[in-house]
Amino acid sequence: MGVMTDRKDSWSQLLALLLQAIVPLVVAGGATGILSAFKENLPQSFYVIFLYVIWGVVIAMLIWLVLRLILGDWLNKLRVSITNHRQHRARQILAEQWRDKWLELWQLIARVVEADWQPTDEQKDNYFKRRVWFIKNRAKFLWTWHDFNRQRTVAAHEDEFGSTASLKWQVFRENYKDPFSYFYEPLGIEDLEYILRNRQEDEIRRVLIKLEELMDEFVEWTRLYR
Repeated sequence: MGVMTDRKDSWSQLLALLLQAIVPLVVAGGATGILSAFKENLPQSFYVIFLYVIWGVVIAMLIWLVLRLILGDWLNKLRVSITNHRQHRARQILAEQWRDKWLELWQLIARVVEADWQPTDEQKDNYFKRRVWFIKNRAKFLWTWHDFNRQRTVAAHEDEFGSTASLKWQVFRENYKDPFSYFYEPLGIEDLEYILRNRQEDEIRRVLIKLEELMDEFVEWTRLYR
């Protein structure tokens, strides 16, 4: 069935190319006929120039069609390869940007935690700006992040999350589709304080560091992923 479909596609492509070759010849023939009708009313130099232009365009189109026929598969593969390379590069750039933004966010959170949840106005503003960036780029990021999660090899003991009340459980199990969102989803730093206030500083830091390690692994994966 697949072979028959391929043959039909090949014949369809060949027929399309033949039609594309015939149309310019018909148009050129008609244009030449019209031009000949006004030959007596045109300067000889204009007539020759127009004639050369018409058939020059036709010859160029026929050469292009022949090249498409000969190099069609190669050109198509080249186009697909270029498209894949651009998509791969775009994913890699986004992963690197996400990692850098995440590092900025978790360092900001760590400083606020160390200050006993007394953020400055500048820190509040910085948190909000980073939150906006994460949400704006989330859809594109998660598309590749989910592929990464499906393909990566889970490290030994990585699935040990402790009790359901632990921060590690809530971040990596309950928010497994986007564990970073646990920290950037709150509307402001005050809202983040509300859900983390009773957590130990060491517990928060361990989770933040683990997420950074995952991001480093993710960035490396995007460099190899095709």
